[in-house]
Amino acid sequence: MSRQKRSTDQGISTWTEVRRRLKRTDLDYVVGVVKMLFDFSEDNRRFLTSRLIPETDWSAVLEKYRKRIEDAVYPDPPGRIRLGDARKLINEYRKTTSDLRGTVELMVTYLESGTQCGRSYGVDYESFYSSLLSMLDDLIDVFTDERNGHLFDRYRDRLHEVAGSQRNSVGATTVSSKG
Repeated sequence: MSRQKRSTDQGISTWTEVRRRLKRTDLDYVVGVVKMLFDFSEDNRRFLTSRLIPETDWSAVLEKYRKRIEDAVYPDPPGRIRLGDARKLINEYRKTTSDLRGTVELMVTYLESGTQCGRSYGVDYESFYSSLLSMLDDLIDVFTDERNGHLFDRYRDRLHEVAGSQRNSVGATTVSSKG
């Protein structure tokens, strides 16, 4: 049985079928469907806004995501650290807004929060630090793209502070373990 046949047997049309129908549909109907999608969820509103009004100011949305990432990575009061949730939020923001500067802001927030969490709570499991290093690798990929070089200048001081904080934390651990 073909993949396309399976899709229609389950009541879900393929993109080819939907596209064919859209080409024969009048614009008012399509606008109505897009309006229903817009009203359906906040994610849809963000996505449609980013694609149809790219000059949108995302600062209020960015701040909500930043807070959620901080809460997931460095919970206060201390609780379960949810690095996977924070990463999903960063990817969701990137996909729905296409706002590279905001995405980098959230990545740096992830690193800052993770560093603070590690210092404050004495996190000692390898996967935690592996996740931070992986996020740092992702950031380096963004910064080394010649189109994004200007972004590094914007975040240089904060990243140096994160690096210094990690060095101080490692140094403090080393000193106290000898003591």
